[in-house]
Amino acid sequence: MSDAQSVDLPLVVLTIGIRAELSLADPDTCKFTVSRSLHPGGPFFFGNKERAAGSPLGERLFALPGVANVLIAECVVTIGKEPSASWSGLKSAIGTAIRTQLLTGVPAILKMAVHASTQERSDAELQAAVQELLDREVNRSIANPTSPTELGFCDFRGV
Repeated sequence: MSDAQSVDLPLVVLTIGIRAELSLADPDTCKFTVSRSLHPGGPFFFGNKERAAGSPLGERLFALPGVANVLIAECVVTIGKEPSASWSGLKSAIGTAIRTQLLTGVPAILKMAVHASTQERSDAELQAAVQELLDREVNRSIANPTSPTELGFCDFRGV
């Protein structure tokens, strides 16, 4: 192997920055922010391994032991892990899977897989997936304010 080859690959890989941020609300959730776009077509949630079938990045991530669900949106991947799994080794493996996917040049989510998956979901399944994300990701005090001022609304009519 020449020196040029041994230098080129790491430089390409290093240009893909990934920052992991554990959720304060849910210790089983971690958000990975990537310096490149993964899927510009809007967010897509894979609630299980079967839902990820046909989607290259989803399949890669579910191949890792302990991954329970995956949300891919633009340049962010949010992973929900099984409670028994540990983030210590999983975070690095997720980063490697994301980098590998980007280096292939193949879209992270294939259009055909997206349409097939959404057509198979019932309204109840979609509602349950959205509710799960809201419950897990949204601060309850923001989600259920007791007054409009807690949302940041002010009444300026009397001013």
